[in-house]
Amino acid sequence: MNNTQWIVAIATRGRQALLRRTLEHLVKSGASSDGAMVVIAENGGSTEAWTLADEYRSHCEIDYIHVEKIGKTHALNAVLDKYCNAFIWFIDDDVRVTREAVLAYRDAFLARSIGREFYGGPLGIDCERPPEQWLQRYLPRSVTGWKKGAGEDATNTFFLGANWAAWASDLLNCGGFDESLGPGQTEVGDEEEIQRRLVDAGLKPVYLDFAMVYHWVPHDRCSPKWVLRRAFNLGRLEGRRKDLSGPTLLGRPRWMYREAGVRMWRWVCSRFARNPEQRFQAAYELLFFLGWMLEAKQGDKS
Repeated sequence: MNNTQWIVAIATRGRQALLRRTLEHLVKSGASSDGAMVVIAENGGSTEAWTLADEYRSHCEIDYIHVEKIGKTHALNAVLDKYCNAFIWFIDDDVRVTREAVLAYRDAFLARSIGREFYGGPLGIDCERPPEQWLQRYLPRSVTGWKKGAGEDATNTFFLGANWAAWASDLLNCGGFDESLGPGQTEVGDEEEIQRRLVDAGLKPVYLDFAMVYHWVPHDRCSPKWVLRRAFNLGRLEGRRKDLSGPTLLGRPRWMYREAGVRMWRWVCSRFARNPEQRFQAAYELLFFLGWMLEAKQGDKS
């Protein structure tokens, strides 16, 4: 499609109840009445979201895209391909949108700063059950919420994937989303990676102070088990980013085997600790490093 449009893009897979909640809030917040089209991009074998898209056609302008491959970035690239000239507000399928956010992104769309700016806003949290206090420092901004601090430099800030926007043409000029990253792949890193490329291309990140969106956080998304799984994926992302060199063993730097042994020993010793955070931290550090080590074989340039 070549007409300039403002769209709200939602990548989804197998989360019908949460998607319905998100669509309901988009309707209530007046997104459609302000000219936005909702685009649901479903990835994977299921086409269940089509039913919801059809149900909401009487409430808002809506389109449905299906991508066979599993992965959020596959779905988002399909949106870019179809709406190559659109202004795209990216939200998750589990958010509660506010009227203030709709107005902020509408104004950003009307400013038409193509090739110059991309946007993002704060993220509030709708939490099913608060996590353990000691776990807080290990949780990402998508779970704890985020708002730009008074002294925080917006040019060094990467917006959260549940609430940011850019022109499709700018994203396509940067190569689109990296389909090896994000939910369904590494689970992390997709939005930050493409926003880095936008900044490298000379675009300025603009923080929209009133564009608040609330992210639903179920208890199993802020549990120790979830955080440890995320630590492993963060390690994998680190391994992809870093160019390691030097003597290797079985395709990986030799020093990594020594460090893995040290961290494994710390983890074994921590099993006898009474403090749950001490046990958790040893597991976190070990899993992060093992994820890094897993990808280091592919990233080794020696």
